[in-house]
Amino acid sequence: MSDLEKYIKENSRRMDAAEPASGHELRFLEKLDESGLVEKKTVVVNWRRIAIAVACAAAVIAGVIMIKPSADSIHVVHKDWFANAEKTPEGVYEAYYEHFQKDCQEASELDADGVMEDITNESIPLLDQLPDELSDAEKVAILEEHYGTLLDAVAQYKEVLAQ
Repeated sequence: MSDLEKYIKENSRRMDAAEPASGHELRFLEKLDESGLVEKKTVVVNWRRIAIAVACAAAVIAGVIMIKPSADSIHVVHKDWFANAEKTPEGVYEAYYEHFQKDCQEASELDADGVMEDITNESIPLLDQLPDELSDAEKVAILEEHYGTLLDAVAQYKEVLAQ
C-alpha cells in the first residue's frame, strides 16, 4: 500500500467531516463557466413530433371505437338446435351431427371451398374430450353451447352463401 493510500485511510474522517465553505460551489461553477470547458446543453422540445404522436394515438383510438362491432351489427341465429334431442351427451352429439349433415347437403353446391367443413372440423369430438368427473347434465350444457355455436356459424355462412 502506498503512503498516500495509507494517509487517506488514516485521515478519512477528517476529510469527510468538513463541508465546503458556503459559496464555494458557486465560485467553482462560475470559474468553470468562464473557462469554457463545460458546454451548456439546451433542451429543445420538438413539438411537431409530439403533435404527430398524439394525432396517431387519437386516430388509433378513434379507429378502434369506429371499427368495434356493436351488438346490433352481429347477427346471431341462436336457434334451439337441440330441442328435440335426447338430453344425454350422446343425444346432443347425434342431433348436432344430423343438423350438420343436413346443412352440408343443402349447401354442398354453394360451398366449393369447404368452409362449412372447416367450421365444424374436429379431430377428436368434444364429447370424447370431456372429463368423466362431469355429470351428464354438465356435459349436455357444455355440448349444447359448443355445438350450438358451431351450428349458428354454419347457419350464418349459409345465409351468406344464399345472397
